[in-house]
Amino acid sequence: MTENATKSHAAFTTYVCSLDQIKDEASVVGKAWNLSLMRRLGMQVPHGCVITDSAFQQFLDHNRLRDRISELINGVELSDIQSLRRASASIQEIVKGATVPVSVREAVHEGHRQMSSGLTLIIRSSAVGEDSRNASFAGQLDSCRDIRSLAEVELALVRCWASCWSERALYYQLSRGIRIERMGVIGQEEIKPKAAGVLFTVPPDPSVSASEMVGDHCQRT
Repeated sequence: MTENATKSHAAFTTYVCSLDQIKDEASVVGKAWNLSLMRRLGMQVPHGCVITDSAFQQFLDHNRLRDRISELINGVELSDIQSLRRASASIQEIVKGATVPVSVREAVHEGHRQMSSGLTLIIRSSAVGEDSRNASFAGQLDSCRDIRSLAEVELALVRCWASCWSERALYYQLSRGIRIERMGVIGQEEIKPKAAGVLFTVPPDPSVSASEMVGDHCQRT
């Protein structure tokens, strides 16, 4: 293997890995890790790749975004919804206008090449604390459907990253005193299910026994 090929392989394994190759939760964060575990148990989980948290951190560092984002967040007053909207819009603008580092882009290209084969993909967030004992970001971070081309993958990736600071996600973080600081992004084969639903292993309704699980679903029409 040449020196350039070695560097390219190292970047791929650092910034992108398949769901079947994940070695630890920290590198990809909760949702991706759980999907990986489900595949190992033989469950019918669509295959895919994960753009790791290391790629997200490299993106923030490469564009020197951390201090700029923190400064904008620190200027938000939760009692003033307009200050929240201004901060969110400004952060979205600088994140979406930032450059994805070459090493990350090359790894994403390789991941797309390995799994694409004409598949339609869905790009999904996998953030720290997205679903935890004390918080749930369900529906607050972006997912991008019907992704086909490499260019669409790149745009969807940055959109997922930027959604950490959408109005709804930013309000939730500030009101709960938490921050999304680590994030993986999942690229999976998009399927057309016969039915889809949600299962709460801890009932959100206090009138329901804690020993019971609550679920709901709808069928495709």
